[in-house]
Amino acid sequence: MYQIIGRSGARGAFSVFVNETEHFLETRTMSWILIVFVPLICILVFDVSAKVFSNLWYPTQSQIHLEIESLQKTEEKRKKQE
Repeated sequence: MYQIIGRSGARGAFSVFVNETEHFLETRTMSWILIVFVPLICILVFDVSAKVFSNLWYPTQSQIHLEIESLQKTEEKRKKQE
């Protein structure tokens, strides 16, 4: 917004920001790296944290089936012993 106002000829405290955005995005590779990788890293950290939390507190379907199978095997062994 400051660029548009500055290009129209308005002078003021923000006139030093004219063409600053274009300069920043065209000449600085680090700015594009930050624009791309910071959101990706934040999403990754959130996703990994949520998965770690869920794996610590909530069993997966495979774990539930393994527990059921284990209980069935112990019941069968108990019946055979009787």
